[in-house]
Amino acid sequence: MTTIKNSRFPTSTLASLPLFLGLLSFAAPAVADTFSIQYFEVPTGSADFYNGVNVPLGVSTDYVSQTLGADGLPVFNPGFTASSGKVNAPNSIYQNASHEVLYWSPSNPNGGHVIADGTGTITLSSTPVSMFAPGTGGNDSTFEETAILTGDFTVPQGDTDTVTFDVGADDSAFVYVDGNLVESLAGIHADVSIPSNTVTYGPGTHQIEIFYADRDPTNASLSFTDSANLSITPKPVPEPRSIILFGTGLVFLAAMLRSYAR
Repeated sequence: MTTIKNSRFPTSTLASLPLFLGLLSFAAPAVADTFSIQYFEVPTGSADFYNGVNVPLGVSTDYVSQTLGADGLPVFNPGFTASSGKVNAPNSIYQNASHEVLYWSPSNPNGGHVIADGTGTITLSSTPVSMFAPGTGGNDSTFEETAILTGDFTVPQGDTDTVTFDVGADDSAFVYVDGNLVESLAGIHADVSIPSNTVTYGPGTHQIEIFYADRDPTNASLSFTDSANLSITPKPVPEPRSIILFGTGLVFLAAMLRSYAR
């Protein structure tokens, strides 16, 4: 046995260290989650993306339906309510025939203003992350960002995982797992968080998607946590150029195979 001499800590303090360290591990914050992200931007002042004048400020937690639409986008709920302030319905230019919200659709059939602005990865935690459009230097007076964040988590065979989700944003954020809504925050407002939601998942791989929209020229932020430390893996999103090169390679390979077959 090793004897500690001339220690600056009393014996009683040393004896309590295991308990103290145990409490520290119990109180450890949730692990941050990393997602792939597709960036889009909309000119400030476009319909639904206000210029800061006479902005209706409010929050809604039932703005979209419980499942994603046929095109994989949130579906507007005409029966939504405002839990605080005033919240406007999306302008017709940002809805398709199925009432999907088109803040994330550069191919908007109604001639909207959404522009694809690249891809990357992003790490979220309980600390809000700045969500200004890339290249704007932390200013959204010209363009406001929307984004789709995607990641996977896996529940082992024979297990279940009960997960509590928390999301906060300035302004809108809709969280879906396997196409089903788990958190919904809409409107134009300061950075706010909404009540947690707890869901149990069975074995297999599950996909999380977060649809984010900054809709006012003041501030832009997003936070997200899960209670189960899900080890979310970002799903790679190929750049358009990569897709083109991949397609060109397939054409070349097909031509080579035809030449050998002759």
